[in-house]
Amino acid sequence: NFYNAVYDAVRSVRPDAQLGGPYYPFDGPKPKDWPVIDYWFQHKHGADFVCFDGWVAGYPPTRARDEEARKMTLTDYFGKIADQFRSRTTLPIWISEFYGGWSSNPQFTAANHASCYLHALQSGVSVALLWDAELPKWNYLFTSTKTADGGQASPHYRVVKIFNRYFGPGAQLFKATSSSPDVEVLATAIKTLLINKRDGKVLVRLDGHPLELESYEVRLVDASEK
Repeated sequence: NFYNAVYDAVRSVRPDAQLGGPYYPFDGPKPKDWPVIDYWFQHKHGADFVCFDGWVAGYPPTRARDEEARKMTLTDYFGKIADQFRSRTTLPIWISEFYGGWSSNPQFTAANHASCYLHALQSGVSVALLWDAELPKWNYLFTSTKTADGGQASPHYRVVKIFNRYFGPGAQLFKATSSSPDVEVLATAIKTLLINKRDGKVLVRLDGHPLELESYEVRLVDASEK
């Protein structure tokens, strides 16, 4: 009722407004969640997209280093939820609050989010809105500006920049596979993204060419470098 009241009120003055919902929070998808979603689908007056929010490793997020390995096993979380939405609708899928896995190690935070973005993208997510304003400085996209040396880009910022610049709307993804769950790959005709999900160096062969990835490294490779 509340969604429909807002939808009708906004559309009455802005017929061109893009509106969607139900903005359902997932703390790990459970069977009881879907009757709520299905009820919204059945009774909404209209929608231009569906959206949800969720946390890879539960809320509130933790920064403990000893949880990194577990959090790396959960990075397909947003993709799995998107797949379940896609089985119900053809509407664009938005993640209205995107909480990946964090750590006091900024390299881990960047690699974990890179893997989360990869799985969300492969599952057809159209928009992912990052929320992390209350977390420590290296989990921001930039370091805190409360100090004179603040405002520095974090490793996570570089990851967001890569996805938006090279794997954003209109990018044609090519089929790319990895023989190890510890290394993930995303590719277009001109760029290949490699994600090392392991806390240690990994030797890989990209199209037959040897590469060494550092611990939790996210590396963008040009097609001409292969």
